[in-house]
Amino acid sequence: MPSRPLTVIRAITATTAVLMLSAACGSTSKKEGTQPDIGDYPAVTAEDQIKLPFDAYELTGEQDQQLLQANHMLVVTCGAKYGVQVTMPVGQNPTVGELNGRRYGIVDREYAKGHGYRPRPSAAEADDRSAWNPSAAELIVISGPSMAEPGQAIPHDQDGNPVPKGGCAGSAWKELGGDPPSTAQEAGADTYDRAQNDSRVQEAWDAWASCMNDKGYDYKSPWDPNNANWPEKVGEKEITTALDDIDCREETNLVGIWMAVESAYQEQEIQDNPEADAALRKWHDDQVRRVSDILNRQ
Repeated sequence: MPSRPLTVIRAITATTAVLMLSAACGSTSKKEGTQPDIGDYPAVTAEDQIKLPFDAYELTGEQDQQLLQANHMLVVTCGAKYGVQVTMPVGQNPTVGELNGRRYGIVDREYAKGHGYRPRPSAAEADDRSAWNPSAAELIVISGPSMAEPGQAIPHDQDGNPVPKGGCAGSAWKELGGDPPSTAQEAGADTYDRAQNDSRVQEAWDAWASCMNDKGYDYKSPWDPNNANWPEKVGEKEITTALDDIDCREETNLVGIWMAVESAYQEQEIQDNPEADAALRKWHDDQVRRVSDILNRQ
């Protein structure tokens, strides 16, 4: 059987918003050799302190769960047209806070004391999707004919129409508003990449590396220890390194600087591309309205 597709939809992420805004208007905010001005650098010592301007394009946790419920309702109704009982669970997506929490690497000291560099499990990873075991017919109906094995029959509705490309999941997503708007063929550079290459962030990286060197480590990038080939089981060395890493991050305010710089690039994108900003906000509001209308059918 083909591998199971990801059929549970999720809202636009900050990264997607970055790409959409950067793509708009020929990426007018990318001014060669210039860096946006920064005000104060906030001290960041906890994951929930990481907040970015593009978070405004995200659904709230409640809105996102309603989106998943509406999606499930549409897929179930669609599946019945093809004589298939949909068993796919509603599912759950990571929250904005979870997505932002490790955006710049390790932050949470208490969690690191027991888990080193291991990522905190997302609530979405603990939901009931892992137990989902669809039949071949359900898989085709939900995801489309491309999931069929050679020679496998494609389900039809009562009028004799076969499951369309993209299946019921694709049809549901269209009814929920479809993909976010884009006004250019190719997306421009991501604000995350521009922030990471910004001289102020690079200086913070150097300060962090110097601090780690004073503690006996030879890391050039804050990602080096995070991406190290640690043993499968968390050990004392990994935990000690993670805590030293956090000490240096706080001493140099690495995460605060990094977040402030990326925030400035995101604000610059919003200001330089008001039409793209308006289109994204309209798409967001329209999706919320569509979800409400669908759920009210119950």
